[in-house]
Amino acid sequence: MVGICLSLLNIKDMKTKICPKCDTDKPLTEYYKAKARKNGHDIYCKICQQKSTKIQYRLLREEAFKFYSKLEQPECINCGEPVNELLVLDHIEGGGRQDRAVRGSGFNFYRALKRDGWPEGFQVMCYNCNNLKHTHPQHLKRIGENKRFEREYIKTIKVEYGKYPELGTW
Repeated sequence: MVGICLSLLNIKDMKTKICPKCDTDKPLTEYYKAKARKNGHDIYCKICQQKSTKIQYRLLREEAFKFYSKLEQPECINCGEPVNELLVLDHIEGGGRQDRAVRGSGFNFYRALKRDGWPEGFQVMCYNCNNLKHTHPQHLKRIGENKRFEREYIKTIKVEYGKYPELGTW
């Protein structure tokens, strides 16, 4: 076997590269361009980068919801909806469009909130209540009260069904 001094090779002429995350040899077209790198491409392949970014986004979003709801399991401040995928951060005093113009949206928005020390002026709401707040604010409180009553009623029924197994289980 003949050894080749790597410094004699022109790194820019390489056609493939091994991604250290998935340990797969892939063509350079499978990597994002990165001018700061010697070979002109990112360390990780596009697929690994995208997976990593999605995970970081989800974790940062959950962290924001926990901070602003002040609960371990965040829920809508109005109706108590606990499903994370249905929750959004609401600008209490409005001005969301202007704020997103400054902080960005999506991952950049949550990252800016964290960088700024989780500023005041936000609350966790479900999408429906947040939309209702702007379109029909007079109905918002009534719907929240009905949703909370409905949730408590369902919990009561579940307890009762637990006492009477012949009625079925939830």
